[in-house]
Amino acid sequence: MSVTNIDELGIHDHGSAATSAAEHSASGIILKVANTLIPTASVLTLTTPVTVVAAPGAGRVNIFKGAILFLDYNSIAYTLETDDDLQFKYTNASGAAASVALEARGFLDQTNDEYIYAPIVSPALIDVSTLANAAIVLDATGANPGAGNSPLKVRVFYEQWDTTSLASIA
Repeated sequence: MSVTNIDELGIHDHGSAATSAAEHSASGIILKVANTLIPTASVLTLTTPVTVVAAPGAGRVNIFKGAILFLDYNSIAYTLETDDDLQFKYTNASGAAASVALEARGFLDQTNDEYIYAPIVSPALIDVSTLANAAIVLDATGANPGAGNSPLKVRVFYEQWDTTSLASIA
């Protein structure tokens, strides 16, 4: 699996024209998109989370804004247990939830290409101070999927905050 195409998007600043990510980074917030291909072998072991956004480094925080998952159906559907969910989390399987839990049934067990959207968990539930330098991962919260042979393609939308710039506001 590989994280590719980390793109920075222009951001509108209080109704003015869009600024470049470099110009906007002076305020400490950058909107990004990360694309990740998760091969079949990793889907079959998804209770071991897959990193979809790398840890940003000291003094920075990744803030999950949503994701689109695409099951690129090959020829064998995955088998699932009744309580199998997919969820984006911070750091690892024990980390804070970044997205709502997504029902894997009706998505991974289908015999055609499928898309699903992962919205953010309620922002009121996120203690940003605990997310310093945390990666964003995709985790299977039940059992590992079985039998299937289709890759999963993931596009994550996230912001990256420079927490040191926030501390310097006077």
